[in-house]
Amino acid sequence: MKPLLGTLLFCFCFMSALQAQETPIENGPTVEEVEKEARDVRKKVEKAEKEERKSLKKEEKKAELDKAKKELAAQQKSVKKEERKLEKLRAGLLKGTEKGKLSPVDIEKLDKKILKQEARLQKQMEKLKKLERKM
Repeated sequence: MKPLLGTLLFCFCFMSALQAQETPIENGPTVEEVEKEARDVRKKVEKAEKEERKSLKKEEKKAELDKAKKELAAQQKSVKKEERKLEKLRAGLLKGTEKGKLSPVDIEKLDKKILKQEARLQKQMEKLKKLERKM
């Protein structure tokens, strides 16, 4: 009977060992699942980075447009100022010649000033046109 008990005990242990080997131990995720999760995470990160780059580009374009608008407004203001100066010089020359209070030297000086002012105005107008084309 002792050999029979030993044989039965051996068979029982052997059978339980076989069952333990047949059922896989699933403590954690498999390698394939981990790789798939890693790929998904990488895709999400890349997508987020792409969206951020896109938003940064939009912000830069908006900032450039705002800057160009400010430059355009400043240039228009400068042109108006130059035009007022030119009109003031012309009015002074006209008034002085009508009253006869200007000497020929004074008239010549005012003419030179008017020519310089007209040249400045032309430069300002060219800059304004360039800025308008940029917009």
